[in-house]
Amino acid sequence: MKVELKGIHKSFKSRERILHLVSATFLPGEVSVIVGRSGSGKSTLLKCICGVETPDKGKIYYDSRNITDLDANNRATFRIQTIGFVYQFFHLIPSLTVHENIKLPIQLSGKKSPHSVRSLSDMFGISHLLNEWPETLSGGESQRVALCRALITDPSVLLADEPTGNLDQKNRDDVMNHLKKMAHSFNKTVIIVTHDAAFFSIADQVYDLQAGQLSLK
Repeated sequence: MKVELKGIHKSFKSRERILHLVSATFLPGEVSVIVGRSGSGKSTLLKCICGVETPDKGKIYYDSRNITDLDANNRATFRIQTIGFVYQFFHLIPSLTVHENIKLPIQLSGKKSPHSVRSLSDMFGISHLLNEWPETLSGGESQRVALCRALITDPSVLLADEPTGNLDQKNRDDVMNHLKKMAHSFNKTVIIVTHDAAFFSIADQVYDLQAGQLSLK
């Protein structure tokens, strides 16, 4: 699914023009990496892309659908049915097992998935952990659970916010390879915001966010 930003502008009371006239196109089958210093607005941009934040000006299209015209409830429904998320801090629910954490988006969305929890956990090498609790997992295991959870609804778009910030090099490389595979082998639109230049090695396009504006590197 193509994601297109047209003239996105976003300000907050504490900071004017955190995003200013941001335009970009992200294509299925590609990994797009957005870099920028801490506080440059990367996470705000990702929140606008997924509809958690509404831009002050501009439009965001998923194929031909303008999500900026949707109300909050319809944006939330669209988000859970269309977008998968991977975060730096995993956000696993401690009171749920690994199996229950992975399955949660299906229960929330009511969407049928071509994937089973078992097939995804086999793909990511964590099927032996399905009955474990999040507190027992290593950082790399937790991030692979988070990837399975992001993919269980078979989203068209995968968004990742500093997805390897808490991982060692081996686990970072594993996650990078999985994200690359999601785009290139499964034709998903993958958008990653990060400060880690290692992601350049898997990127089809790299954007730099500076002074509220986005430009190709």
